[in-house]
Amino acid sequence: MLKNSFPIGSDGSWTLALQAYGQGIREEGLASSRRLEGVFQQAIGDVRKERQALASFIVGGQDRWESGMAMMRDARPVQWNSFMWEDRLVQDNQPKIRDCRIAATQAGQPKPCVITINPDER
Repeated sequence: MLKNSFPIGSDGSWTLALQAYGQGIREEGLASSRRLEGVFQQAIGDVRKERQALASFIVGGQDRWESGMAMMRDARPVQWNSFMWEDRLVQDNQPKIRDCRIAATQAGQPKPCVITINPDER
């Protein structure tokens, strides 16, 4: 039935035309898919930013960093206090730690270092 509706010339011109048409449809479909993917990626990024801002607002922080700190402090206070003490130790001894790290790197082996531990604040 199809043969009678679309006679194929001896040179195969209808076959070539249909193949070209099909190729065009496939290419346009792929291009449309890529455009939609870009639109969806942008929308997902926008929603992610909005969710992060909303979470910061709910927690009460000025930004995501402060909100994260508040959530960690509230979720695990003992670990948070340990983290803060360790951070203070490193910050108080930053120059000594840097110099010791450079010396260990130059020597290519571990190097003992002397640091100062300040008393806890009361």
